[in-house]
Amino acid sequence: MDVKKDSYEVKDISAKQTKELIDKEKDVIVVDVRTKEKYNEVHIKGANLIPVQELEQNIHKIPKDKKVIIHCGSGNSSSKACEVLKGKGLKEAVPLEGWYS
Repeated sequence: MDVKKDSYEVKDISAKQTKELIDKEKDVIVVDVRTKEKYNEVHIKGANLIPVQELEQNIHKIPKDKKVIIHCGSGNSSSKACEVLKGKGLKEAVPLEGWYS
């Protein structure tokens, strides 16, 4: 699924593609933008928790030289997070489509 956002496109990445990237590449980071409570229930191994409402204050925690995969529960927060990150200069930020297990 591709979503057109102003001057750029946000392209979702599938759970299968995410797993392949995590397994094969070292320059990938997963950022979980859900709440701490949801993250504590279940999360992707190695994912970094930065709730979407705290993203702008914590953007310095996200390396600009890595591919950033954004995970949330519904897709709405991940698209919003990608918009914020791309607006701050991170070019390789993509939302995770669906659930990763």
